[in-house]
Amino acid sequence: MVEAKWRNAQSDASVLRSFQDKVGDRLEGTRGVFISYSGFTPDGLAAFTARRVIMMDGLDIHDVLSRRLSLDEVIAAKVRRASEERKPFIRVREFFP
Repeated sequence: MVEAKWRNAQSDASVLRSFQDKVGDRLEGTRGVFISYSGFTPDGLAAFTARRVIMMDGLDIHDVLSRRLSLDEVIAAKVRRASEERKPFIRVREFFP
């Protein structure tokens, strides 16, 4: 599942939890990608520990497109790190410097 927020305001924990609930209502094994163009509030990042959701922001999308990175590889790297470290949001630049 994909949800994208193209607003000026950063996404907070309540928005992230709402999306996680939507993913959780789907068939077991369903994963989600939450894209927030303006990023995430610090409180939202601190409070949100995703189970089956990874997160991207506008800078991530810009890096993927401008550097012609494989979206499949980016998502796979984010999923791997999220499962290892329980961090659903790590910038693309950390994976592909």
